[in-house]
Amino acid sequence: MYYLDRIFHQMDRLLETTFGKSSHWFETHWVPPLDLYESKDKLILLLELPAVEKKEIEVTLQEDILTITGIRRSLLPQGEHICHRMEIQQGRFLRKIKLSRPVKGDKISARLKNGILKIEIPKEN
Repeated sequence: MYYLDRIFHQMDRLLETTFGKSSHWFETHWVPPLDLYESKDKLILLLELPAVEKKEIEVTLQEDILTITGIRRSLLPQGEHICHRMEIQQGRFLRKIKLSRPVKGDKISARLKNGILKIEIPKEN
């Protein structure tokens, strides 16, 4: 899923550059990178979300699919200004991760600190 989202985003940027406006073909505007690892008793996911507010993030688990959605609002000042370069991705994001083992879905914890969302999910015994 990550690679397809990234390809779609790059295609959208290419179309925007070529035709002068965004095609908005793809709902996901950016794909935050993540690390997923496991300890003895839990799965741990780290998601890079600088400049995203906690209230803009939603984490859900349905069966074995963990979904993280949210939005990064524009960091540009309001009003008229001339933009010389825009590289910071903004807008909606979506990550779906198929978990490799049974987990205790009702025991998920998530914490956003210094632009990193840390999600811990206890494993089933």
